[in-house]
Parts: sequence; C-alpha cells; structure tokens
Amino acid sequence: MTFIAWLIGSKLGRYVALGSLAAVAIGVFILRIYSAGKNAAALKQQQQSINNLRERIRLDTEIRNLPATERKQRLDRWVRE
Repeated sequence: MTFIAWLIGSKLGRYVALGSLAAVAIGVFILRIYSAGKNAAALKQQQQSINNLRERIRLDTEIRNLPATERKQRLDRWVRE
C-alpha cells in the first residue's frame, strides 16, 4: 500500500507511473505490429502453398493428357541410364 500511496502522493511517483504506463502502451503497440507482420507472413506462405498446389494440379493434368510417346520423351529428359 505504501508504494501505491507513494505513486499517487509524490510528484516523482506520478512521473514513474506515467513513464511505466507509456512503456506498457509502447510495448503493446510494438507487439501488435509484430503480430500483424507475423500473420501477414503466414498468410503469404499459405497463399504460396495454394499457388504451388494449383501449379502441380495443372502440370499433372497436362501430363495426364499427353500421348504416351510424348510422356516417355519427357521422362527420358529426367532419367539417365
């Protein structure tokens, strides 16, 4: 109780309380900015994963629709004997 009385009753205590309040407000502000950046990075990563999946589906469909000879030619580019 004496600490609270000191904070309220003295000029220095009020300055300490005001400084502490400002530090907490700045900390909360920085934490919110950090969280927003973290969420934006996660969203960007999820979007990239979706784009990669769409590309994979497109390529799989394209390869599935190729004639067997052309599929073999494409495979021969990647496989060495």
